[in-house]
Amino acid sequence: MSLTSYQHGLQKASDTANKAISVEASLAKLPPTCSPLPTLLKSFPLYISAAQSYSHLLSSGLVPPSDVSTVKKKWRLVLERAEKIKRRVEELGGQVGKASVGDEGEEKAVLRRGRKINSYEFEEWVEPSSREFDIGEEGRWKGDELALPHREGHVDWSESSNLSWTGFEEKMRGKGKGRCVVRQGIGADCSIAAALTVCLEHNRRWGTKLGEGSLWPKDVNGSPVQSQNGKHVLKLMLNGCWRSVIMDSLLPHDMSTGTPLYSLPYLLDSTSSTDLTSNTGQAWIPLVSKGLLMSLGGYDIRGSNPSLDLYSLTGWVPERISLRQGFQREKEWNRVYKAWERGKVLVTLGTGSETNQTLISLHAYAVLDMREEEGERILEIFDPGIQETSQHDIESRIADLKLEPRCIFTMTWDQVCTSFDELDLNWNRTLLPVTTIRHWAWSTPTSPEASLMIVNPLYHLNYTTPPGSSEIWLLLSQHTVSKDRILDDIALHIFDHHSSPPSKAACLTRVDTETQTPYSNNLHILVKHRLRRCSGTLLIIPSKDRGIFQTSFTLRIFAPPSSTLSLERISQSLPFNQTIENTLTSRTAGGNPGEPTYMFNPQYSLQLSEDSFRKNGILRVSVRGGKEIAWNVSIVWGQGERVFELEPKSILVGSGPYTYGAAYCQIEDIQPGTYTLVVSTFEPGQLGSYRLSVDSDLPVKLSNVALEGAGMFSRTVVGQWTQDTAGGRPSGGKYDLNPQIELILPSPTMIMARLYLPTPSPTPLNLTIFRRATGASLGEEIVTSGPYSDASSGVKINRVKLDAGVCIAVPSTYTSWEGGWKCLLWADVGFTAELRR
Repeated sequence: MSLTSYQHGLQKASDTANKAISVEASLAKLPPTCSPLPTLLKSFPLYISAAQSYSHLLSSGLVPPSDVSTVKKKWRLVLERAEKIKRRVEELGGQVGKASVGDEGEEKAVLRRGRKINSYEFEEWVEPSSREFDIGEEGRWKGDELALPHREGHVDWSESSNLSWTGFEEKMRGKGKGRCVVRQGIGADCSIAAALTVCLEHNRRWGTKLGEGSLWPKDVNGSPVQSQNGKHVLKLMLNGCWRSVIMDSLLPHDMSTGTPLYSLPYLLDSTSSTDLTSNTGQAWIPLVSKGLLMSLGGYDIRGSNPSLDLYSLTGWVPERISLRQGFQREKEWNRVYKAWERGKVLVTLGTGSETNQTLISLHAYAVLDMREEEGERILEIFDPGIQETSQHDIESRIADLKLEPRCIFTMTWDQVCTSFDELDLNWNRTLLPVTTIRHWAWSTPTSPEASLMIVNPLYHLNYTTPPGSSEIWLLLSQHTVSKDRILDDIALHIFDHHSSPPSKAACLTRVDTETQTPYSNNLHILVKHRLRRCSGTLLIIPSKDRGIFQTSFTLRIFAPPSSTLSLERISQSLPFNQTIENTLTSRTAGGNPGEPTYMFNPQYSLQLSEDSFRKNGILRVSVRGGKEIAWNVSIVWGQGERVFELEPKSILVGSGPYTYGAAYCQIEDIQPGTYTLVVSTFEPGQLGSYRLSVDSDLPVKLSNVALEGAGMFSRTVVGQWTQDTAGGRPSGGKYDLNPQIELILPSPTMIMARLYLPTPSPTPLNLTIFRRATGASLGEEIVTSGPYSDASSGVKINRVKLDAGVCIAVPSTYTSWEGGWKCLLWADVGFTAELRR
């Protein structure tokens, strides 16, 4: 850049900087559903260009010595602004220097990143043409070789001579036909064998092609056929979309014996419901198993889950239900059995680390049948595993087809609920056919200590459902990168968005109460959300707790027929933001409003100033903390001062029932003014760090409200009203029996006091300070807390000046009541407070 003078260079740099500021300021005019990324990406290069202009000006020698510090300051300011813009872009999943087309472009980028799993690349699904499987000049196709570490050096990868692509269709179709199951085999996985078994049984009963319909090439009937060049393509749902798993037809065999080291299908003996007879030779089964194992990282995986494998293979919605806590067996049987009779659900079971002698620990089982007989509820269960511990016995039994005779057995529903740990379900998507989907990513924290800085995206769901529909399903799936990377703890928070007359301000409230943390490190989280009305708006927050990596996710929503769904991400870039990181201590962890210690919770003065562009504004408040703690945030008509009692009429907006890990509230038409913001946990005494963030399109100023008595000398006296000291009110005739606190004041001072009950009770209290008379008796009354009150925060003596000397404070109840009490006293000078009785 050629500069003719100092003024010329300064003008050019200032013009560029002002243009960058103007572009960034336009964020305030964006509608809530508009992505801020395009605007941020537009302002970033302008700030960089302005910084370069200031730098060039400084190096030109044209800047007068008296102005050098001023120009350097401007140079640093635009650089700092550029760095903040860059961090904000990365938090939203973008990257500076890359072209972007808003949310659509970012979602495509998420899916592109999701193609790489366990060092393999699985591109988005495109149905292959038949020519891909012909033998060309290249000859037979060879894919990536999968690892079998525990048999390294003893594996022969070859096509099996015992498998067939034809001849089994007639045996398998229809309820009266033969039944086929899949045995685990050496080097295979029990969950995949169980998943393929329930697919085979569903195909037999209902004429479907679950599993086999996912493998290419196919014939005209949609059944898999042998590839001429050895190449096969498996269609799997991976990392947010259907993807292609490309593999060859080679399967692992023991090098010395030729024993298959993969899952094989077997027919049930027609004369027995529990014995297996022969290998059906269905060649597609070990190939589908190979493709699933490839997506999971190879044959050496630590284990999977049938519902996850079935979701990958069929797209049927996965649901994992613990049978150990909060399980309603009658309700669940009715729900599952009703769907089972219509072929709308696949059922598998899982055991935990401890189980009875009949079952194998940490093992997957397939449910072949559910029925009701003579008032009893029966499940027919298949064990795909091999129970012997000797490797030699396993191989010889497979070779001789001498399999465990109790591979199929029946149990009652009550026995299942007490013997297994997990009920795994996959639901046919036709039950809730209306769907919408979004992809995004949680940002990478700058350090493990900054994990609370992870930005959780917000979504508005506008819905309409037909009369009688009461439920929608939300499925949150985190994307995997490697089998060696631990999954993050994730959760879905859902808030009801409604208008609250008479203010007509749109508010958010929790629609249900969380009784335990919703966070889980499962791959998928399914939330079945009950709707209060046939149309409305929900705020949905996919939440991640801590973690050190960027994690992508997919959010799917399922609704009944004739519903409409519109899911849009909300821009979180309002022009004014203030964030505070703080820690709950033993002094400030006051608990919920029903606790007398609620008044000690962290409180903030929230000042919203008038803006020349608008009268009222949008306010969004979020709290992030430990996932094991239930949080709440409330905006109160408190004029920026400490709130001691939280009454419903005093709450402008709140996050509703306490939610684990995070709390969020929003109001879209708030007036400028000063409010009190309260952060609390459900249980008092819960300690931990949290991050409070306030966003608005009005200027925001957030400041801490000091604890009561801050800056003064304090004393705490704890006592009990007993049978001997519960004197009651003065008119009761026994007032002198009440406990007495002796105050020794070395000099005149301002004093303040509060009396409350540590354990909530509707007992009216009073605190009165007297001069000490001769003989240590009560003298003249100096000050009182006023009429007896049963407020949960107790009673208070406001600041009053006392002369030097000895005084006596008397805590009392209106009637003779026995129980504990606590008195807090503050003074401007050091003083002594001792309980006399």
